[in-house]
Amino acid sequence: MTLTEVPSQLNFQPEEPLSQLNGQDAFGEWRLEIWDDRVGATNNNPQLDDWQLTFHLPPDNPPPVVSLSHCVPYVNTLPPNGIQYFVVDVPQWATMATNILGFAEERFTTNPLPVTVLFNQTNFPVLTNLALIGRRTAARV
Repeated sequence: MTLTEVPSQLNFQPEEPLSQLNGQDAFGEWRLEIWDDRVGATNNNPQLDDWQLTFHLPPDNPPPVVSLSHCVPYVNTLPPNGIQYFVVDVPQWATMATNILGFAEERFTTNPLPVTVLFNQTNFPVLTNLALIGRRTAARV
């Protein structure tokens, strides 16, 4: 029996945990060593066609929270699927408030982009919160 093609979904884990590299710079030379130490292995001419090392980086710190002020417009640029958190200080006597999303356009163009504005009165919004504007699956602002 000869294995000539390995399924693309086949993955191998490192012999030692890579956690010892946490906090280290990933830049540099990475080398892959392969040993066939199976009992009775007779593959005298093995060949590796391709290999890939994928880094899953920890998430960034959440973006800073922007406090909106009465009648002061806020303009910012976000990357695709970017998130920006806003805080609106509302006086206790207020019974309703109006906030206006002036535009959501692709940078340097006038192409409109889908935007979702989520609301949570006490915490950072999550996708299960009320969508004030747009769909929950669209880009979030």
